[in-house]
Amino acid sequence: VTCKQTSPNMAQTVPTTFLLGPFSDAQGNILDFSKSKLMLKAFDGLNNPVGGEITNYNSDGTISVTLNLQKTGPHEIQLYSSGAALFPEPLQVLVPHGEYVKQAMPTDEVVVGPEGAIINLNAVYNTQGLRVWYKGTDIDIVFLKGNGTTNGAVKKNSDGSVMCKFSPPVSGHYEAQVTIHGQYVLQPALRFQVISEDDGRVDTHNPIAGVPNFIDLSDTVDLWGSRIGNYDSSKISAVFTGPTQFNASCQVTREGGVGMSFTAPQEGLYQCHVYFNRDTNIAVLDIYIGCHELLQQHINSGRSFQCTTDGTIINLLPLTDHWGNLLPMSVEDFIVEIKGEDGSMYYGSVTLPPEGPQIFLQPPLGKYVVQAYYKNRPTMTRALSFEVVPIQNAF
Repeated sequence: VTCKQTSPNMAQTVPTTFLLGPFSDAQGNILDFSKSKLMLKAFDGLNNPVGGEITNYNSDGTISVTLNLQKTGPHEIQLYSSGAALFPEPLQVLVPHGEYVKQAMPTDEVVVGPEGAIINLNAVYNTQGLRVWYKGTDIDIVFLKGNGTTNGAVKKNSDGSVMCKFSPPVSGHYEAQVTIHGQYVLQPALRFQVISEDDGRVDTHNPIAGVPNFIDLSDTVDLWGSRIGNYDSSKISAVFTGPTQFNASCQVTREGGVGMSFTAPQEGLYQCHVYFNRDTNIAVLDIYIGCHELLQQHINSGRSFQCTTDGTIINLLPLTDHWGNLLPMSVEDFIVEIKGEDGSMYYGSVTLPPEGPQIFLQPPLGKYVVQAYYKNRPTMTRALSFEVVPIQNAF
């Protein structure tokens, strides 16, 4: 995927003024260079010369210099008097990176094979038109959504362009951002699906609702002990029954076996009835279809808080998966564990108003951590620390 610059033409140079000094001698006297004929030399972080000039000798002893900048990051300035360097070491100037001009990504999900995805970035500029200075170690790939860690590599070219290659270890749906100096570069983030080599279908043993799934039935044994892979795939059909009913599409696999593709409308335990010639039931499979990975929520930025013995409420947003789909909720889906530093265990309660789950906590005096679980999955990125104090001590 090749990014596109989303800003107008970038300036070749950006004149930027710096104040140097004031400078003093060994006795602390402010030095006056206004009658001197100083010369200026400046270099960027790659030791390339930068044009500039001294623009003013100020009454407070400072010197105004203007550099014709092309990049952010570290720069060096040295002043010369009669050909001799004024300072033992060049003055170090750090030009702020500022806000980046984002690089445009496709708004639709991109489908890639198991070899992974490649993002080709142009050189990154900030909103002032300066090219952002960075090294390869300043570039990171951040996965906002997806399964597990990834294998990735970053290559920075001499012109500032970057190639980011990453190969997620499992098939599924991902959303990735590239950061430079910790700041996002892409707008929007890259959404992509990694598929298996089997004719572009995702072969998953843990199917999830709402997305295409593929299950290879070739080694599944029918009611008479024969492999379904030995059947004519054109005569195989499948129907799921359970929370809802839907059909699967059966086809031949690359290896000549039988597989089925389907998209389940909702999660739950299903029975898959496999038929030959549409009327002979040759297998019944129990298949649990899960939901997307729960999108955990950042609450209180991990800071500890206090409450009194009257109890307190933690408000969560409505629970969604990583693609923003609302998850079905009932009070029975939640367990709120409150663990004391002395090893004690208490449980909170949950109510479900329209604005999102509310967690009520009322343990006795002491220090605790709390985590709320939805179908055994933590709802918060980290357990919250809190202390229960007497009412008269609360603040």
